[in-house]
Amino acid sequence: EHFGEINFMKGGIIFADQVTTVSPTYTREIQGGVMGAGLDGLLRSLSWKLTGILNGIDMEQWNPATDKHLPASYDRDTLGGKEIAKRALVSESGLRYQAGTPLIGAVSRLVEQKGFQLLTPILPRILQAGAQFVLLGSGESHLEREFQRVASEHREACSVTIGFDNALAHRIYAGCDMLLVPSLYEPCGLSQMYALRYGTLPVVRLTGGLADTVIPYDGSNAHVANGFGFVTPSPADLYAATWTGILNFKDSGVWRRLQQNGMRTDFSWDRSAREYEAIYRRAASAA
Repeated sequence: EHFGEINFMKGGIIFADQVTTVSPTYTREIQGGVMGAGLDGLLRSLSWKLTGILNGIDMEQWNPATDKHLPASYDRDTLGGKEIAKRALVSESGLRYQAGTPLIGAVSRLVEQKGFQLLTPILPRILQAGAQFVLLGSGESHLEREFQRVASEHREACSVTIGFDNALAHRIYAGCDMLLVPSLYEPCGLSQMYALRYGTLPVVRLTGGLADTVIPYDGSNAHVANGFGFVTPSPADLYAATWTGILNFKDSGVWRRLQQNGMRTDFSWDRSAREYEAIYRRAASAA
């Protein structure tokens, strides 16, 4: 019973031996009132059997050393091919290449959950700050129109492609310096994992799986950091995090270290599978 109705999800959670979500942070978030969708009290009472396990990605399909969609291959020790990919993406997008200018990308559904309404008010400021931007996505018509308007007013710095193109998505992950993922909530998220795999530093809202995969650089943690982050879902905080990335892009030594940190991370399904196996064994032993 659920507020006078029948809720089969609630029944499944109650009678399951173990319950999993797709990231540790999301597991904690759904035990709160905002993210719990009315099940937060139940989930808190059964927290002993809740586990968050990050999704994995196909490490062969998303591999800059072998990706056939790219104009040049590279890996974390030889990043020269990434600059070739950037130049090619700038040309393909109809932008003007400028040495030392960070190229920021986004590949996403344009819907409220993904947080791109936070970006539209500040995108012109990001471009004026000395960055370029490429977007591939589709979704709510008002967001599509707003991004297209900005692109029409900044033709040498902003490119917007409405729709989806898998090959272009690969080239954006490879050719960009940063990737924006400003989600209001994100149970796991895959785009930040693809970006890290390709040496592209994510700028994310620290929620759900984004908080579990991106370690924001704070000026003192270059040995572990791999991106930039913000907490409050506001245009001002998204701008601040992006601006921090733009500033640090100028330090090639730090930037390369952050890139290599991200490219070194294991996001394979092998890692996830080992954790799921442990959960299944725990459930079987309790049966």
